[in-house]
Amino acid sequence: MADGVSFLGPLLTIGLMALALSLVLSPFESLKWWAGWVEGKPAVNAPGADAPGPSRRAAYIVFLPGVGTLGDQIDPWERGLVERLSTSLPDAAILADVFPFSPTNRALIDPHRRRAWWWQALATMREQHPNLLAHLIDWRNLTQVFVSLDGRYGPVYNSGVADHIIADLRGAGYVADSGTPITIIGYSGGGQIALGVTPYVHLALGAPVTVIALGGVEGSDPGLEFAEHLYHLYGTIDMEQRMRLLFPSCWPIMKGSLWNRALAAGKITFICLGEMTHCAERGYLDPASRLPDGQSHLDKTVGTILAIIAKHTPPTPGLAAETQAKPSAAPSPSS
Repeated sequence: MADGVSFLGPLLTIGLMALALSLVLSPFESLKWWAGWVEGKPAVNAPGADAPGPSRRAAYIVFLPGVGTLGDQIDPWERGLVERLSTSLPDAAILADVFPFSPTNRALIDPHRRRAWWWQALATMREQHPNLLAHLIDWRNLTQVFVSLDGRYGPVYNSGVADHIIADLRGAGYVADSGTPITIIGYSGGGQIALGVTPYVHLALGAPVTVIALGGVEGSDPGLEFAEHLYHLYGTIDMEQRMRLLFPSCWPIMKGSLWNRALAAGKITFICLGEMTHCAERGYLDPASRLPDGQSHLDKTVGTILAIIAKHTPPTPGLAAETQAKPSAAPSPSS
């Protein structure tokens, strides 16, 4: 027993050091992309980008997945949400193709990544023999959430992800300055990325952008100044969405922070979805678990999101609702 304990100590130390090292190295992908060492710049001038008149759809909805994604596709739970939204909103474009945890939009298992084999091995392990090691996928993506929040690297990272979102929106027929509403739904760590890309999407397209953070991990980000509104949807037994409390800028005593200024201005709304966990069974996207009123967790989540989208969508397609003045420039990536 003593030998086992003595072996566990060094192993734990090595594991913690590896996690710390990955956190330190987390901005490197963004910096390499910004320096032009890796490809990943999309063609943002897709057909229809500068065409006059209304956009093709009454509303545009972008879904950004949670930290468990590999980037090649969203998981079945998230797919269920996207399909329900598509069915309920036939006049809207639902986009879910951007990997929010890479400024190059390159999946973790993309063959061009040197460590694609490693992420594929972890994904296989997670599917066949779930264990703590497989959660390194979540940790790697979570470090990119911290990069998005970082005042030094965040503008570089967020502008990179935003480029891909803007390209997708234009490709789906969004017309700049048409006033057609855009809703960005960020699940888990995708909530912060949704907030981080908002200034760039808003200024590039002249669009009103509403952010929905589903069990979101988000912080005091400049996107709060550009968003029409931030809706934070949470479950009472979801501990992960409380990670915001780790960021001092979100503490009530920091009155001058962007987060607390947005709160005071009424731009952040917290909506409790009931007794739900962060993911999987009993999570927000579980169609089997039931609330006391008989609704499934997925039904409650979809219904709440649809109500928010309806609130921010003008009744007449192509006619933008009045919006308050926005800042004139997005955060600038450092040279």
